[in-house]
Formats: sequence, C-alpha cells, structure tokens
Amino acid sequence: MVSFRLPWIVYLPKREKLFSMAYCFVLLCVFIGFSIVTLGESSIGRALMFYSRPLLTLIRSTGLFGAIYFGMAFATTLFHLPTAEAFDRKITEVSSLHNLSRLVTQVFDFNELVDSVTKMTLEVCEAKSSWLEILTVTTAPRGLLGDPRADPMGETVSLKNITHEETHAIMASNGESIRKLVLTSRKAIVIDSVRDDKRTEHLRKLNNKFGSMVIVPLLSHEALLGILYATKDLEYGFDKEDVELISAFADQATIAIENSRLIEKSLERERLVREMMLAQDMQRKLLPQSLPDVPEVDLDALSTPAFEVGGDYYDFKMLDDHHLGILVGDVSGKGVSAAFYMAEMKGIFQSLSKIYRSPAQFLGQAHEALLGTIDRRSFISMIYGVLDLRDGSMKIARAGHCPMLFRSAGTTEYIKPTGLGLGMGTNPFFKKTIVEETVRFKRGDIAVFYTDGVTEARPPNGDEFGYERLQEIVQSADPASALGMRDAVVMAVDAHMGHEPPEDDLTIVV
Repeated sequence: MVSFRLPWIVYLPKREKLFSMAYCFVLLCVFIGFSIVTLGESSIGRALMFYSRPLLTLIRSTGLFGAIYFGMAFATTLFHLPTAEAFDRKITEVSSLHNLSRLVTQVFDFNELVDSVTKMTLEVCEAKSSWLEILTVTTAPRGLLGDPRADPMGETVSLKNITHEETHAIMASNGESIRKLVLTSRKAIVIDSVRDDKRTEHLRKLNNKFGSMVIVPLLSHEALLGILYATKDLEYGFDKEDVELISAFADQATIAIENSRLIEKSLERERLVREMMLAQDMQRKLLPQSLPDVPEVDLDALSTPAFEVGGDYYDFKMLDDHHLGILVGDVSGKGVSAAFYMAEMKGIFQSLSKIYRSPAQFLGQAHEALLGTIDRRSFISMIYGVLDLRDGSMKIARAGHCPMLFRSAGTTEYIKPTGLGLGMGTNPFFKKTIVEETVRFKRGDIAVFYTDGVTEARPPNGDEFGYERLQEIVQSADPASALGMRDAVVMAVDAHMGHEPPEDDLTIVV
C-alpha cells in the first residue's frame, strides 16, 4: 500500500523529478542486488540462516520492500514527467500572484513596483519581453478616445528584454491603431502572428523578432491607468489561459499602482500640511504679539486668514518717544509664498522705518529693496502712517492699498493719497506715483485701516460689502473704544456674509 501511495511526486518540479528518477533507479538497483544476494543459496544467506532465521526474514522483506517501493517511485515519476512543465508553470503563476499581492500591500515605491510588474509578467506566461506604459491622462471621455486630441499620452516606465527603440517601432505607424483599439475597447488584444496580422505589418522589418503579442489594459473604475505589453518569439504563443492569467495579473498590478499613487499623494499632502503649519506658525509670529502701550492713543487690531496662511500683514513701531508708525499691507496670493514676503516686509519695516521717517520715503525705499526679490507676478499693497503724538498730526502714504477711513467732527471720509503697489514698475516711476498727505487728529477722532477682505467680502450670489457700507458702519457706530469699533466692523461683515467663512483674508486696525 505504501509503495502505491506516492502523492509527493506530483508536487515536485521538473528538475527535482529528474533527480528523483536518478536516485530511485540507483536505489532500485541496490535493493534488487541486495535481494538477489540474500534470497539465493549464497554464503551470506546461509550465514544469516544459521545465525537467526527471523533476522534473515526481516532482511529479505526489507530488500523486497525497497525494490518494490523505489521501482514504483521510478515508474510514477516517469509517468508524471510529461506534466512537470505545466505543473512548474502553475507554481510560477501562483508564486508570482502571491508576490504581486505582497507588492500591493508592502511596496509603495513606484519605480520598484512597475519594475516588478514587468518582471513577473515574463514569469507568469514565459514571455520573451514585456513593458509597461502608464497614461498621463486617465479621465478622457470614452467617446472622445477616437479623437487624437483626446487620447491620453503614454510614458513607458519599465522594460524587460526590449529597448525603447523597439517599443517605439512597435507603436509607430499602425502600432498606434493597436493602442487606440485598446483605449477604445478597454479589452485585452491578442496578436497570434505578428508577421501575418495586418495591424502589425510594419513590424516585419524587425527580422521577425516577435512572433506573437498580447496587450492588456490596466483599468480602475472605468479609468485607464496604463497598458501592459508582452511578446513571445513563437507564433500563437499566447493561449486563452495565458490571456486570462495576464488579465488577472494586470488587475492586481492596477491595484498596486493605484495604492502606490495614493501613498505618494498622501505623503505629499502630509508634507504640504507640515509646511503649511510651519508657515502658519511663522505668520503668527510675524504679526505683533502685543499692541503698543501709548497713553495718547487707543489701538486695536485683528487679522483673520481665509486660508491656513494668508497674505495680510500689519505692524506698529515706536519710531521715537513722540512718533508711532502704523503699517497695514496685503501680499498678492496666499499660502507659503505670501508668508515669506510678509517676513521680508517685516524685516524691511523694522530696519527702514527709523531711518526714513517720511511715509513716502519709506515706501520708496521698501519698493527698491523688494524689486530684487519679489516675483514679477506678485506685488504688495500697503498703507503707512506716522502719527505725531505731540500735535495729533499723521502723515500718510499709500502704495496701491485701500484708503484709510477717517472719522472726525461727525463726518467720515476716505483719505486716499495716490500710489502704485510695491514691486510694480521701476523705482523712479514708483517714487513719482507716491503722494503723501497729512491729517490732524482731535480727541475722539477715529482712523480705520483695513484690507480688501473687508470691502470685497461677498456672500454666495450676493454683492460686495463695499466702501459705502463700510463708511456707513464707521459713521453710525458709537463705540467706547477702538475694540468696539473693530468689533462693529467685523460683525457687520460677518452678517453681510451670512456667517459664512470669508474667501479672502480680513485685517482691520483701529
């Protein structure tokens, strides 16, 4: 019974079957010879008979069992040898699918992943060469794929046993029709004879290097991620089972590539979040941490970014014992770049404000300092005032910023000296546009500096808050402090927005 039950032979690869046959043949000869020696009337047999009959019986039984067992093992292995290649192929297929499943969950590097996909394609179907093409556009409408203007562009990301020149030759001329056919049908295409198929007539000049070919799309939720190609030297080299296997393999590869892309996007998003948090922290530190303690003036300020990092900036500086500088600016754009320009502007303000006491001169020097660093597509709008605490006079200059709103003696008006934004135009031209004005404060007068996030606040499908509405709020408000006026303006803007978050940064200094 033991000799006829040899299931382990079935699971041996072809190479191990050949070794097994050799071992079984040698051992078969050994046991047959051993049985002949002990079964005959040899001296060994008579000696064993004389010494112990049970021992002789055991030895003869063992020899007979060994001869039968290894004889059956030899015959069984010989019987299964023709199917060894098919079995080896199945083992390779299962192993490759198992490795690809591991790639889906463990390998996130895109280059390593696509290299493994083409390598495993060679193994699962015993192909001669393989390459993978990733499409850069995956959302083209299905009906437009026949239009060349809507076809996704492909990039060959991995090759095995084939050169870029050869893949280019395959896709040249009629090869494009093969690719378009895959893009349109979203199904695998088998070319049994590259030499005879009309779609590959242009490949005959390659000296019949390719006998057959299979092209399989990588599909994910109706989106085409790429195309997997495999070739063999033999014509009719890909049977139905090969195509089904490569298609299943392509499905697994699609999942792996999607996972890799999602991981890359997640890592990139995480990096951007870290950068944004860093910029947000930097922006908070750029703004004044406390208001100047000036007995003659009641001050308050608020800055709220629409995004994580905004472009609004305000600052105060005591230029000496009797002069207070007040600065409000708005950097075009949002995000990290705006925060860096804010940092640069703060450095310019802190270093130049004490040197150039005139607001017009300060803006001219700030423009000159920014010209060498600010991007041509960016600019900074700014309003700068210097208040003399002794007589209440304030000199004001404006560089393309919102005008200051001044309430005095029951009337409210906009103070709007002309001026171009910082970073716009040459330095001589910029200085010509800057005009400086002077206003005089009396007890109870109010000045409101702000950014366009106030006047351009717009609810969905509504009108802007506007300059007239802001002027009405400042005129009608009866605050007991700068904080009260600030809150009156902020609450009016919030009510106008319907309590929706603002689309732009909002900054106000009173």
